[in-house]
Amino acid sequence: QGRTQKQNEDKEYTKTELDRSVVVPAQIKTVVQAYKDSIYESLYPERTKDWSMIPKTLFFAKKESHANDILEAVKEVFGKEFPNGEVPENFVQKITCTAGNSNQLISDFRNNKDFRIAITVTLVATGTDVRPLEVLVFMRDINSEVLYTQMKGRGCRTIDDDKLKNVTTN
Repeated sequence: QGRTQKQNEDKEYTKTELDRSVVVPAQIKTVVQAYKDSIYESLYPERTKDWSMIPKTLFFAKKESHANDILEAVKEVFGKEFPNGEVPENFVQKITCTAGNSNQLISDFRNNKDFRIAITVTLVATGTDVRPLEVLVFMRDINSEVLYTQMKGRGCRTIDDDKLKNVTTN
């Protein structure tokens, strides 16, 4: 890391090498920016634009380091909408094996108004009920129809409007 080396010939990278052998922060940032741009334009145009109340969103990362890269991209892209250019303290958090008490983080994501974006690898992929969750962003391949159905199910739970408004006020 930190050194530059010029290649003599072009190298083709496979999709499986992306974000494993080769990390392209600009690509991750482009996806996060596209999501941010769509929130109040095409996904929820009827909602009052309030960046601290974006829909509860879950990003699925390929691995821990990829989750870290997504976390940094979210902080950079959404930070522009907040004072001092920084997202609020609990706005975006990882729910991964290394992120601390995962049960508490899941509970916080479910119930806390200020926790808007979670990033996970597998911990929230199956069997977790976060009813106020409205948006899923898949930033990894899913090679199993069963696992995909389970992951997609995180965003298909129903919730009464009044309960949703408790955590997403707009």
